[in-house]
Amino acid sequence: MNIHTSNEMFVVIGADLNVKYMNETGREAFGITGDQLSGIPVTNLLPGIEKDIGMNRESQAEFILSNHGREKRMRISIFPYEEDFVLVIKNTTSGDTVKGLVEQTKGGQQIMDEVTQRLLLSKEPKELLDHLFDQLADLLGLDIYFNYLADPKAQKISLINYKGIGHSEAKQWKQLEYGEAVCGYVAQLKERVVANHIPASSDPKLQRIKELGIQCYVCHPLIAGEEVLGTLSFGSKSREAFAQAEIYLIEKICEQVGHVLERMLIMEELQHKNRSLEKAIKEKEALFKLSLSLNKKFREIFHTSKDAMLLVCCANRGKPFFYEVNAAVVQLLGYTADELKKMPPKAIIAPEYQQIIDHVAQTIEQEKKMTVEVSWVKKDGEKIPVDLSISCHYFQGRTYYLIIARDLTERKAFEQALIEEKIASERANLAKSKFLSMMSHEMRTPLNSILGYAQMIELKAQGTIHKHTGKIKNATIHLTNLINDILDYVGLEEGNSKVAKEPVNLVTIIQYGDGFCRDQWSSHHL
Repeated sequence: MNIHTSNEMFVVIGADLNVKYMNETGREAFGITGDQLSGIPVTNLLPGIEKDIGMNRESQAEFILSNHGREKRMRISIFPYEEDFVLVIKNTTSGDTVKGLVEQTKGGQQIMDEVTQRLLLSKEPKELLDHLFDQLADLLGLDIYFNYLADPKAQKISLINYKGIGHSEAKQWKQLEYGEAVCGYVAQLKERVVANHIPASSDPKLQRIKELGIQCYVCHPLIAGEEVLGTLSFGSKSREAFAQAEIYLIEKICEQVGHVLERMLIMEELQHKNRSLEKAIKEKEALFKLSLSLNKKFREIFHTSKDAMLLVCCANRGKPFFYEVNAAVVQLLGYTADELKKMPPKAIIAPEYQQIIDHVAQTIEQEKKMTVEVSWVKKDGEKIPVDLSISCHYFQGRTYYLIIARDLTERKAFEQALIEEKIASERANLAKSKFLSMMSHEMRTPLNSILGYAQMIELKAQGTIHKHTGKIKNATIHLTNLINDILDYVGLEEGNSKVAKEPVNLVTIIQYGDGFCRDQWSSHHL
């Protein structure tokens, strides 16, 4: 609120009871200019106010201000402020006028008193408005009322309470655009509309009211501060016009209804926020309990795991440190948990793997999970190969890296043993190939001699000797072919083999096989 331009008068009085400040509204009311203001005793403006100021506490007083022959009734609220006093002066003249007008309406003051009492106790707007309408209907001859709730964002008003029309007719009045009909017009301009002698009016805004048979109609905006909460309107089918005192009575009642509606909306909003807050608190409590449970389970798994597990923390992009290590890490590296927590994480990484760890640190936040093989350095200086599974997590503004390490010593030893065995096997195989190649060459020389002598004997021999000589020749040829096959096999292993396509005589091969095997079959009676 801006006190300089406020409709209420603000006056600051010093300890000497002289005026130190007065806003524009006060100056206009008292008829003084800025040049005349400085040092004016407040008693010149408000005689007798020194008694109320002398009480040195918050208080109120009533005064009648005469200016240019006109009297204004003022209510003054006095607030001590350090060594000064602040006077908030409100013109209550119009209120007294309304009060007089209300008193002119028979039964109006009684209704106002009852409305005020009900406003303080009411929790349901419809119950209040229905009761209010019933009383006003008897007093003012009313037949209908509408109560709309405004939606400034959608520029629409929605009917929430009514009386005097049926449900089917109410559907036609359920929602109005800003500017539509009387109620939409009032919500848009935030101004009261009083319509008398409606049947004779050609105003298009009154057309829908006219169709209901209404002859006089009053619609008021319900305002809280500068915001339109809705509208409240009353109409009569039996009367042609409302009297001035009746219009003031309705205006005063609408102001009271606006206050209670504002209070109800505030209460509803507070209840909604309270329910949302309670729900959020319950959810947080449930999450907290779940977090405690998960944290307990995590710690159990963390500290009982056979795999080495480390939790590295990096707060606000500061230097990382070991937040937690389990027993497997202590056993693997030979450091105590306290010693590790005082060391930078890179201190246990072998120098040749430092660049890999730097790369991991730069990319882990994007990747979230990574796996890398490095070597750790134990307390005694021994290097051990490890496989690191790293995951990135965020909690309460900090970044945590969960590292699960597996000792690769046995696996690396097994892999090395396999490599050595493979080398030994390749050496043995090479030696075998060389031996076979050498033996084949050594056996081929005597076989060639045997084959040559067998062929010479076969040319001159006859009968049984010729037959046996042919067998020797065939066996020698077979053995020579076997030796050639061995040499071809050795050539395959050495990568020196050559494959040649040659035509063969199947009949000759079959006869050769038959002759070579027949004696063996005969000896076994086959």
